[in-house]
Amino acid sequence: SNLQAYDLLLRALPGLMPGSTIAGKDEALSIIRRALEMDPRYSLAKALGAFACMHRLADGHGDAEDVKAGLRYANEALSDNNDNAGILACAGMALGSLGYRALGFRVLGFRYDEAQRAIDRALSLSPNLFMVRYAAGLIHSFVGEGDAAIEHFARAMRLSPLDPGMSALIVGTGMAHLVSGRYDEALAAGQRAVQESPNFASGHRLMLVALGYLGRIEEAKLAARRMLELAPGITVSRTESVSPFKDPEFRKRSAKIYRAAGVPK
Repeated sequence: SNLQAYDLLLRALPGLMPGSTIAGKDEALSIIRRALEMDPRYSLAKALGAFACMHRLADGHGDAEDVKAGLRYANEALSDNNDNAGILACAGMALGSLGYRALGFRVLGFRYDEAQRAIDRALSLSPNLFMVRYAAGLIHSFVGEGDAAIEHFARAMRLSPLDPGMSALIVGTGMAHLVSGRYDEALAAGQRAVQESPNFASGHRLMLVALGYLGRIEEAKLAARRMLELAPGITVSRTESVSPFKDPEFRKRSAKIYRAAGVPK
C-alpha cells in the first residue's frame, strides 16, 4: 500500500544477488529496514529482511543478533497469514537456515520442521516460482536429503535458465552432492559457480570443502584464500556456530577441512 516502501524494496534486490559485495548486502538490509519504517506491515519486506540476515551469516560477519533479527522478521512475515508463496519461501528458508550454536550445546534457531511446513505451503501455491524451488532445495540439503534437494534446484534452473541467481542454485546443487557423498560432482558444481559468478564467496567455499573431502588440501588452500578475500570475516569457529547443516558429523568434518586449508580459527 506504500509505493515508496515498494520502491525501496526494489532498490534492495541487487544487494541480495550472488556475488554482491558485503557492503552491498549491508546496504540492502539497511534499505529494507527503511521500507519497514515506512510500512511496518509490509510482509514481503520482513521476509526479505530475514533473507538479508541469512546473507550476513553466510558471509561471516553476522552474529547471534543477526540470527535473532532474521528469525523475528521471518516470524512476523509468517504471522501475517499471507498466502504469498514468495513470502512463505523466504521466511521459511530463514527459519531453517538461521541459527547459532553457543558452547556446543545451547542452540538458537535452526527450526527445520517449521521451515519445511512453510515451504511446502509455498510449493502448493506456486510450484513454478524460482524462489520457492530454491528454498525447498536448501532446506532438503540442510537436513541431509541431497537427492530431493537436487530435484528442486534442477526444476528452478529449468524455470529460469538465465536467472541472475543462477550461481546460488549451482552452489546449492553442489552442497547437495556434498551431503550425499558425491565429492567430484560437488567440486564440478563449485567450479561452475565460480565461473558463473567469480565474486560469489559461497562458490569458493564449496570448492574448498569439496577439495578437502577429496584430499586435495593444497588446492583447498587456494580456494580458501580467495574465499577470505571476498568474505574476510569467515572463521572456523563462526562457521561451526552458524552452519545450518543438521548432521553434526558433516559439520565437524567440514570444520576440520577449514582448519587444514588455513581458515582462521
